[in-house]
Amino acid sequence: MATRIATLDDVNSSARGYVESLALAPDAGLVATGERGGQIRVWATAGELTPVSLGNYQQAVIDLAFSPGGRVLASLGRHVEGALRLWRFDDRWVEAASLPMGRCLALRFDGSGTRLAVLCESEVLIVDVASVQEVSRVPNPHREVLTAFDLSADGRRLVTAGHDGEVTVRDAVTATPVRSFSVKQSRRPGPLPRGLEPPRSGRSWSRSRATALGPLPSRSKGRCTYGTWRQVRSCSTTQTARPAARPRARCDSDATAG
Repeated sequence: MATRIATLDDVNSSARGYVESLALAPDAGLVATGERGGQIRVWATAGELTPVSLGNYQQAVIDLAFSPGGRVLASLGRHVEGALRLWRFDDRWVEAASLPMGRCLALRFDGSGTRLAVLCESEVLIVDVASVQEVSRVPNPHREVLTAFDLSADGRRLVTAGHDGEVTVRDAVTATPVRSFSVKQSRRPGPLPRGLEPPRSGRSWSRSRATALGPLPSRSKGRCTYGTWRQVRSCSTTQTARPAARPRARCDSDATAG
């Protein structure tokens, strides 16, 4: 059973603040919060709960990561004004270095804390933490943009996922592919599980997955249309769903159609 060790109240720095990212130190002694307005604050989970503020850059903090030792905090700013920043703790937190970044999304330290991987839309950057220099760039092996990644504890394996539903494991040093597989079939193309069927009024569904966007007036009495962009189904409100005779994916703009 999980045990609550701390509750942090009023984590936003202002009434208009919005926490965009979080990081928990490996020993659970510190929590870092990054806000959309650029504020980074570090909180102790025991004792004094007054946070320490780190900088105040005018860029959303899209991700945070503590090193395995907990004495280095990496922060990643969003997109055009984005930068990778390393904050070190000796007797207090100070900004140790920064590195300009493009459209990047996430951070991962390896198990030793000597390497930091940065996920960008078109590649993964491997950064040496001591020198704050790029040591390698692993290009995107997928047909679409990168959406997720992870780095093994020994820093030797890198796994990436693309928007196309493909997952690739690569050697993080040589960028040689080790294994690839697809998870795109997990996008449900058929009817939803029992109990999640669309209501009688019909709904508009997302093109990337079977997710309702909002209610729509029925186009014909007693019938509805739903599914993904790969397969649209026509159903009766009283009979089993079947593929439509002439499938047509409803886009988000259809939600305003009568």
